[in-house]
Amino acid sequence: MEGGRAHYVTCCSTTDSVESWRGGRRDGGVLIDIETDAIIADGLSMPHSPRVMGEAIYFLESGRGALVRLDRKSGRREDVTFCPGFARGLTFVGHYAILTISLPRIAAFNGLAVAEQMRARGATPWRGLLIVDLRNGDIVEWWRLEGDVTELFDVGVIENIRSPRGLGPHSSELAEAMRGEEM
Repeated sequence: MEGGRAHYVTCCSTTDSVESWRGGRRDGGVLIDIETDAIIADGLSMPHSPRVMGEAIYFLESGRGALVRLDRKSGRREDVTFCPGFARGLTFVGHYAILTISLPRIAAFNGLAVAEQMRARGATPWRGLLIVDLRNGDIVEWWRLEGDVTELFDVGVIENIRSPRGLGPHSSELAEAMRGEEM
């Protein structure tokens, strides 16, 4: 989104037949400027969540485990940081990126660069949130999730909230909040 309108989208493939994108998971993805209908980045591995920030477009290359910055003027791409999981959701607060990482589905990392990076780094995938300093690519904070949750698809920030709470879909607290009762 830019200026309240959709501006950039990602696709895992440029093919148009059912499930044909799976053959291009490693490098068949693209970033498209939908105002001009132009592909502005190609050769991407399962790109997700394009976001505009200043003169850059940030996006996640899930198949490589990377947060990527693309300069809109020059087209130059650079990896900001490595993500130890399948990255999908992305938002910003100041000069920080907040992104989600998920566990792979069965054999989902097979044949992807993220699996090679994990092996090279001696890492195992996990799920949670990463807070990345965009000035240097450092992961300055993280929150790891355990239990039944295996995938996270997006993240958002609610400003000026001092004590946030998570309410389960079947909790009495949620029912009370929906009725407008004080918790």
